[in-house]
Amino acid sequence: MVIKAWNRLLRLPNLFILAWSQFLVFRCLILPFFDADELTLNFNQFLLLMLAFTLVCASGNVINAIYDRHIDATQESHFIIPKYFSLQFCWILYISLIGVGAAISFYLALTSHQTMLWWIYPLSVFLLWIYSYKLKCFPVLGNLIVAAFTGLALLFIPFTFRENLNDLRMLDYSLWAQLNYRFLMLGIFAMLCNLCRELCKDLEDFIPDQAQQCQSTAVYYGIPTAKKMTLWCMLALDAVLVLDMIRQPTSFNQLLAVAFALAPASYCSFKLFKSFQQNDFAHVSASLKFLMLSGLILFCILYEF
Repeated sequence: MVIKAWNRLLRLPNLFILAWSQFLVFRCLILPFFDADELTLNFNQFLLLMLAFTLVCASGNVINAIYDRHIDATQESHFIIPKYFSLQFCWILYISLIGVGAAISFYLALTSHQTMLWWIYPLSVFLLWIYSYKLKCFPVLGNLIVAAFTGLALLFIPFTFRENLNDLRMLDYSLWAQLNYRFLMLGIFAMLCNLCRELCKDLEDFIPDQAQQCQSTAVYYGIPTAKKMTLWCMLALDAVLVLDMIRQPTSFNQLLAVAFALAPASYCSFKLFKSFQQNDFAHVSASLKFLMLSGLILFCILYEF
């Protein structure tokens, strides 16, 4: 039970997916195309960058659990503060995670001469704090912030190596354009996929949110309207994946797009259309997490250039 409580507090699977996503982007879309000695960050520095990003996301999960403790108390499976962790311990953990992440970011900013890496860190901490404190129960806007943060987390990797990418533009414009298209598609895919998942989670948590007067999207607009909004987002995701499939240069890539993106996305759309109960929306949310993983594998590993 203690392991489950830690998992619930830190949301370890989500942290793993985020870290794995950033590593895949670096390993498959950055490292093969550049001389390792000329990269803005070396491999060890990149791992530290990934750790700092994971720590700030972990701190966001902790502060979210702190502010959500009254809502979580209405659900036995979500009830962890103060059942397993005291409120004081959670605050100390939150500050510690931020402190370690800040130290890593400051070190990277100094050693890589990229001061932007330092300034992005407090901005990320503030964004996750204000979301948990105020915007989570703000309809639509809270969902958009989380979705945008996820998409930007992936785009942050090419941003970090922007100097190397600018040099590549002069040497091989075609490859530069293909990589930038891949980065853009990854960001859009991650944002739309997580927006759908956030809306599904609002539908799943309708009863406890309503009981605590949390004006989530589902509570504010009602389940029927919120479900329609989620379906429209799913259709937008499907449309993006169809356009990406059409744009692929080979039939093999198109088959991969169907198997790893379009088919899972269509399944999620169908299951969402058929969903009416809390457990139904939970299943769609879990399926969207699988879609996120399969899409990452597709864009980073399987697609041929």
